[in-house]
Amino acid sequence: MSLSVRLTLWYTAITAVVLLVATAIVYLAVAGNLQRDLDAELAAAGERLSGTLVVREAFPFRSLRLVLPDLNTFAGADLLVQVIDARGALLDRSESLGRTVLPLDAELAQALRDGQPRHSTLALPGGRLRVYLQPLTLEGRLVGAVLVARPLAPLDSAQLRLLQALIAVDLVLLLAAAGAGWAMARGALRPIAAVTATAEAIAASGEPGGRVPVPETRDEVGALARTFNRMLDRLQAALIAQRRFVADASHELRTPLTTLRLNLSTLRRGGGARSPEELEILDDLDHEVERLSRLVEGLLMLARADAGQPVERGPVALDGLVRRVGRALGPRLEGRTLQFTDLASVQVYGNADQLEQVIYNLLDNALKYTASRGTVEVHLRAEGNDAVLVVRDDGVGITPADLPHVFERFY
Repeated sequence: MSLSVRLTLWYTAITAVVLLVATAIVYLAVAGNLQRDLDAELAAAGERLSGTLVVREAFPFRSLRLVLPDLNTFAGADLLVQVIDARGALLDRSESLGRTVLPLDAELAQALRDGQPRHSTLALPGGRLRVYLQPLTLEGRLVGAVLVARPLAPLDSAQLRLLQALIAVDLVLLLAAAGAGWAMARGALRPIAAVTATAEAIAASGEPGGRVPVPETRDEVGALARTFNRMLDRLQAALIAQRRFVADASHELRTPLTTLRLNLSTLRRGGGARSPEELEILDDLDHEVERLSRLVEGLLMLARADAGQPVERGPVALDGLVRRVGRALGPRLEGRTLQFTDLASVQVYGNADQLEQVIYNLLDNALKYTASRGTVEVHLRAEGNDAVLVVRDDGVGITPADLPHVFERFY
């Protein structure tokens, strides 16, 4: 997962938490206000209705009697009215209640006994009701109570619509925040992407000549770009110095090596009989000078290739090169067997001298690490558009620690 994606996810997650908290606060505040408005409306209706009730004494037993007005004039389709006596018995109710009787739950019953007003929520088969109980007293004596109620379905519906609206707004804001976070992350990481692209281009080309564009803002990204460019400057200077040294050293070594080869040739042509030991020393010297000459030519060729000088290429018969190198290595077998099997006729496109050097190095290394009377096998075949050259020996092999480095220069 990329850094820009992780930053976007973090930014979106933080925004989601903030929106969730804000939504909860707004929803609870608005729902609470709606609930308080409904309770205040019920309390006002209950107090207004209780003011119209008349309490009279009934003779000859001096009992109290409620004189009830028409409750339907106070009630409505969504306002339910009921009057009870001090014991909770039904005295009258509005037609909007139908056959329903508002029961007294534990809270309302306690409020009736205490003579205190109380709100409560009743769950009836037809739905939930919000009820307000208004006690009726005369000279400190409880004579009854008025119950005013409204269905909670409209309030529940309003709260549900509020919640849906808040969720819809949250989703829109969350998508906008994710888009903004992605844009900001991409914008902030664009200079780092430029550094990465430049580094990849340098790694692919092997030439530290490219430079990272430095942003105008003096921030951490700008400091990274400037540091990276300074590193590339030093790397390029070191690489140029190394190439110049290799090229100069290779060029300067060619003259003394040529002189050595001429002197050895003169010694061979010189008169006088030579002992076998002297002839063997001359052969060894001639072989080592020849090897040094090849190394110097290889260094010079590498320096020219690193400097960007083009290498001549053309069709090369790879099987012919393999046989020629085998003939050249014949004097160095010393009891070993160099076996060519399955040498297919394969033609490749490349530089014949460089390919011959590669084959020579492979076979020479195989012979060097193969014991006397050992065998070195060489196979050549074509696989699609590729030519596959396999050199197998029965020597000590290459240690696992060395395998990753076998194609590094001078390892």
